[in-house]
Amino acid sequence: MTEEPTGKGAYGDLSEEEASTGSASKSWTKKTADFGDGTSKKDLDQRIVEEMRGQVNPEALNAIKKEYKKLKKYSKSNLFTIQKLSGKKTIIDKLVDEYEKNK
Repeated sequence: MTEEPTGKGAYGDLSEEEASTGSASKSWTKKTADFGDGTSKKDLDQRIVEEMRGQVNPEALNAIKKEYKKLKKYSKSNLFTIQKLSGKKTIIDKLVDEYEKNK
């Protein structure tokens, strides 16, 4: 008959409660985090999205997303890499400098 292994991380060294939740804390679960009032992170994120929906102009948001996607695609391109290696200022460098100047 084989012996059950002992020691940290070995099978059988956790209580049933710790094994089911991953922690001895009764308020912690794997799927939700307790934010004090019993609200999960998912519920909190959803509430923030709903609040922001009325405050942001959808057309402006779509224009910003489109510009972001263009810059992201550019930053992954070979042209961007060549310009960075040659020491030229890229569009992204100019935007970062402008942000720091206006900060």
